[in-house]
Amino acid sequence: MWTIIKKYWVWLAIGLVIIAIPICFLWLIDSTDSKTTLIYYTFEIVGGVGTLYAVFIALFSNDLQKLYHRPAIAIELTPPTLGSDTQTQGQQLQVNKYYRNICIKNGGDVQASECELYIESIKIANRIVKEDVVVKWNSNLERTYIPAGGHRTVDLLEIKPTPDYIKSDDVEPDSQANNLRGQLWLTGMVAQGDWYNNEIAVTIAVYSISTSEPVRKTLKINYNGQWSANKEEMEQFIKIELL
Repeated sequence: MWTIIKKYWVWLAIGLVIIAIPICFLWLIDSTDSKTTLIYYTFEIVGGVGTLYAVFIALFSNDLQKLYHRPAIAIELTPPTLGSDTQTQGQQLQVNKYYRNICIKNGGDVQASECELYIESIKIANRIVKEDVVVKWNSNLERTYIPAGGHRTVDLLEIKPTPDYIKSDDVEPDSQANNLRGQLWLTGMVAQGDWYNNEIAVTIAVYSISTSEPVRKTLKINYNGQWSANKEEMEQFIKIELL
């Protein structure tokens, strides 16, 4: 019973108001005949409203539930700063890659079904270089569901040292601007030459049959192609912002 009240409290309140109106008039009428007539029509109204209400709920219960119970999809970056994949070689800590992922959250109270993730466009300095790229979820599926209050994490961005990178402590990174020491990867696609030292705008969209419109965010990246095993220094070489 309590579950039904929580689902349809608005419509129950409207029905109670309709019923209460003629009852209130009873207190204002002195004539017994008028009261009898009003009581008769009150029961007629209550019966009619009850019938219409039952038919309305039967026909539109699913649509009514969608008005108050629906997914709330949000796109966020994770972790908050650059993550790193490291391993120890002898006494030295080696960084294999840096990364940032996207987290698709469902803050609603019902499941988001048949969710698809797309990179709708990649722009370099406002020039479109890629469009309509299907991004597979980490489960390697093109479609998945996100439970109420749950989330899905997708590998999005990685930076790895170039195969021919040789660290030189006596050369400043700025003097090697034309000699890439790090490679940028976006969902498995390696960045091309003009992607470096330019603003990269990546439009990300999540589609679901449970929502009326897709959710979109734009990821802005600016990376100069340099590399450092020091995370704080590396964060000076790349700027990432989700808008």
